[in-house]
Amino acid sequence: MKKTKFFIIFGSVFFLVGLGISIGAFFSFSSTKAFIASADRAQGKVVSLERRVSTDSDGGQSTSYYPVVEYQLSTGKKIVFTSSSGSSPASFRVGEKVEVLYDPQDPNQAKINAFFSKWGATLILSFMGAIFSLVGGIILFFGAREHRGRKWAKKYGREVKAKVTYVGFDRSYAVNGKNPWMVKCEWRDGLTNQLYTFQSESSWSDLRSHLNVGDDIRVKINMRNPKQHWVDTSIDTIRAAA
Repeated sequence: MKKTKFFIIFGSVFFLVGLGISIGAFFSFSSTKAFIASADRAQGKVVSLERRVSTDSDGGQSTSYYPVVEYQLSTGKKIVFTSSSGSSPASFRVGEKVEVLYDPQDPNQAKINAFFSKWGATLILSFMGAIFSLVGGIILFFGAREHRGRKWAKKYGREVKAKVTYVGFDRSYAVNGKNPWMVKCEWRDGLTNQLYTFQSESSWSDLRSHLNVGDDIRVKINMRNPKQHWVDTSIDTIRAAA
């Protein structure tokens, strides 16, 4: 898989994941809004704090505290529920009085009437969706622009012969722990004496089998924007030039 294609696919995945999370945030917002509109209210009290320990990918641990709340229905029945939102440090203390919103059809479905308890999930999903979509969009934009630039240069660019200065691994990315191959080369414009440096697309073939430092290699350049270029690393072209 070529580097540009890899980043386009990578960016697309990030963008689609972000879009999916954003859709989840919208449904979370709609669900919470509907719940608040139909909920009954009651006075409750924090009777304990449920301690939960989570471990991240690096092995680090963090502790969050989830309030356990007791409230009473108009019938006298007592309901105990654990808030779906926790924090560190704890946002509530044991014995603290809180207002409770609950579903009259299912009193076990209840929330503390506090901003983060109601909207925390929506905010977190919205933030994650925005980050994934933004990162994916940026990767897609630059990947697509580079792809268009190479395609234009290959078809319409000025052809020159450059000198190979490096044949080795492209360490800017890896797939399954392996780096692809790439070539760097230089060409000096005889009219302006400007030195240009070019880099090939990545390749999973060992380019050292037909390329060495000092060899001539064909490059096609958009002279208005030399960043848009295409380096011909095909073995047939190299052999024909030799």
